[in-house]
Amino acid sequence: MNEKDDSRISKCRTRILVYHVGSIGDTIVALPAFRTLRHNFPDSEIRLVNLSVAEHPIHAQLYKHDSVFSRCTFWSPPKCFLQKIMLYVRFLRLTLSGRYSSLYCFSPDLPRTLTGFWKIFQRTPVHHVFLFKKMGNIPLWQAYLDCLREQGLEIPDDCFSFPDRPEDRATASKLADQLDGECRIVFGIGGNQPVCRWPAERYSELIGSLRRKFDFLPIYAGGEGDRHLAEQLIARHGGIFLPDTECRSLGETMAFFRLCKCYIGNDTGTMHLAAAAGLPCAVIMSAHNEPEREWIPFGNRNLIFRKKIDCSGCRLKVCPKGDPAPCMAFSPDEISEKIQNWITGFWEN
Repeated sequence: MNEKDDSRISKCRTRILVYHVGSIGDTIVALPAFRTLRHNFPDSEIRLVNLSVAEHPIHAQLYKHDSVFSRCTFWSPPKCFLQKIMLYVRFLRLTLSGRYSSLYCFSPDLPRTLTGFWKIFQRTPVHHVFLFKKMGNIPLWQAYLDCLREQGLEIPDDCFSFPDRPEDRATASKLADQLDGECRIVFGIGGNQPVCRWPAERYSELIGSLRRKFDFLPIYAGGEGDRHLAEQLIARHGGIFLPDTECRSLGETMAFFRLCKCYIGNDTGTMHLAAAAGLPCAVIMSAHNEPEREWIPFGNRNLIFRKKIDCSGCRLKVCPKGDPAPCMAFSPDEISEKIQNWITGFWEN
């Protein structure tokens, strides 16, 4: 038996544990890397343990209809010392099972205690797929793939294939048929982190200026926490709030986005959904993250607005200097013409 056959048998017998932290946006940017693991270990059992940053793990839908993971487990982040101990106990039970030949960690902050458990009881490799200190000024999804490539894995051509089910397309088409006009622009007006939100009144001014040049229906996308913002904008400019329609799942939302022209909005999970659906994205982006390209969405037709100021890279979720944060203090006039020129480039396509 040659070396190639030995390698194939090793991969067939592999059981892999994947540890990932995050919600919708984090999951979207990690999907190409997850598909890369499945491509390289086609007959293996791959289990996901996701430490969700959201109270309700809606992003679990993104794994439901894919064949990447053999099993998915979702844990809530610990909010007190007792919950942290329980998290350690859960992880220790996994390591004591002796089932997994390797651990792939898609998080910069897997606690040293958990890594120690793994090394002591499992005695198999821990592959840190993402480390801030090694990451250049590149998008996170690219950093994941580069790291896996460095570890000798092959990046498949179809790793950027995202959920696209016929039943989701049918629901999206039904909604599109009910709406006035063929041109729709998605506005991502909310977000879980206050530092990433551009004020609703500025979106109102921007939408008004865009509607004087383009004929479109505004689609306001977000969660229930964004409803009050959407209702304000609907009262002024018309449109619909997407959660009020038949498109209730992430797959249906992504299918509907494919029937829209573009996305304009904040750096949110909605932005990453839109990018995965192939939409050009104009993003008003906070500077609280560095490197500055870390959360840049997929695609090569995007328009990014980002200010570099003295406190860039603070990684705060709430800016102590005001609302909006100084790095988000774009005026509608400051960006309107650039967005109009950007839209003109693909409007007739």
